[in-house]
Amino acid sequence: MKKLLQSVVVGCALCASPAFADEAPELEVSANVGMFSKYIWRGWNLNDDPSVQGGFDASFNGFSIGTWGGTDQASGTEVDIYVGYGTQITDFLSIDVGWVQYRYPETGNHVEEWHITADFDILSTSYHKGEDGYYYLEVNSGFELNEKVTLDFHYGFEDNDENDWHDYQITLNYQINDTYSMFVAAAEKERNDSNLVFGVQGVF
Repeated sequence: MKKLLQSVVVGCALCASPAFADEAPELEVSANVGMFSKYIWRGWNLNDDPSVQGGFDASFNGFSIGTWGGTDQASGTEVDIYVGYGTQITDFLSIDVGWVQYRYPETGNHVEEWHITADFDILSTSYHKGEDGYYYLEVNSGFELNEKVTLDFHYGFEDNDENDWHDYQITLNYQINDTYSMFVAAAEKERNDSNLVFGVQGVF
């Protein structure tokens, strides 16, 4: 399920021929690993104990593929696989569509979702469509306070045909160096407890 921190893609460029004005498409690969005080996903507290999470991502010419793993208190180990495609529409608008499967090896269960995201520079909105009438709508925005500190805001609305919930999150991020970052976040789920979570993550 969705990570608390998004992976920063670190790539190795394919060499472009000097005979062409445009650069050749780049293959970008990254790995990430982190330790988090809790596992918060869409406002739900899925693991009240410290959680180790990590994954691998690769992208090429707008297409992306990746996998991610973590611990879920109710379902045990979680392993996700996902694919997507993104493109720049204008100078201030990009679109991304994708598919993800959340797998739980210890129970043998899995669920799938599709999503579409519109990114308007500092504001982005995503619509996720799952199974059995489930959907999730989210809006995210972030501001750079200085070259190392950012402040992010999140709002989400979840509906499963029987109940619906609102959730909110404010996150303060600190970039320690090019590889490591840390954060503290306050998350609120309607009709559920509030949660304070912190963590540190490395991207390689």
